[in-house]
Amino acid sequence: MHASVGHGDLEILDRVGGGDAFAAGLVAGLLRGAPLPEALDLGVASGALAMTTPGDAARGRLADVHAAAALRPAAIAW
Repeated sequence: MHASVGHGDLEILDRVGGGDAFAAGLVAGLLRGAPLPEALDLGVASGALAMTTPGDAARGRLADVHAAAALRPAAIAW
């Protein structure tokens, strides 16, 4: 079992696209050779960040997803 970091401090504006963003983060992590726990963290962070913008056209940067996965402040520019 793997427990990812929480992202309760993010303001959720719209849940549309959160699952797609999770899948994208997970797959991107795996394709880059990340171990499964790290890829899961990237998926969770990507999904969480995607829900901070209205609609389903969020465009986050990989550096922001890595920062969120590591619980570092990210300069999120959507």
